[in-house]
Amino acid sequence: MFALSCVPIVGRQYNRNPGAWAMKEREFLDRQLSVTKRVGYETAANLKKIAPAPPVKRSPIGGVRAPRPRPRRTSKPTPRQRVYDSFDVATSTTPKPTRVIGTNRDDTDYRSLPDYCPPIETLYGNTKGLKADWKGQMLDLSNDPDRHQIDPAEVSLAATLRLSCATYLCSKRRIFEARLNALRIGKEFRKTDAQQACKIDVNKASKLWTAYEKVGWFKPEYFRQYL
Repeated sequence: MFALSCVPIVGRQYNRNPGAWAMKEREFLDRQLSVTKRVGYETAANLKKIAPAPPVKRSPIGGVRAPRPRPRRTSKPTPRQRVYDSFDVATSTTPKPTRVIGTNRDDTDYRSLPDYCPPIETLYGNTKGLKADWKGQMLDLSNDPDRHQIDPAEVSLAATLRLSCATYLCSKRRIFEARLNALRIGKEFRKTDAQQACKIDVNKASKLWTAYEKVGWFKPEYFRQYL
């Protein structure tokens, strides 16, 4: 209501003398302007000067960055593929050191090997030492055609190591031939010598060496007649 009542009063004063009203309003505005300038100057004088803000790096228009150059890649030669005639060949490209292990597949012709083995009679019936430990089921040698060539204790030893009687006889003769050769040059006869002499698995050859060593079959007295 107060604002509405002021409108007709201002209008009446303006209509009485428009020129005087304009001069009065101009003086009022000049006073307000001078006061504003003075206050602004004093305020600006009291303000502390601060360092200007660092310039802001703006990205190109659209926010798209320039692509960075990619480092050059050195080309490597493509490995050549090996072509095999069958799928039974190993596909590994890294050569592994091969371990020479004798095979008992063809080592059955014991008659072609010299026999320097001590006779079974040297044990005087004490054949308990002719034993070995081996994982797996024993080989059935009940129908082996050469089982009559060796003592029953040796048949059990061959069956434990899963050797046929013919392969066992070949390995036995090879071991004692190597023992005789070691005596001739004054060399100690070790497991590794038995392994190198046989054509069977090296672990099986070690088992035979241990059994023969246990019953004393490597004693020099059994080979003096051949020296």
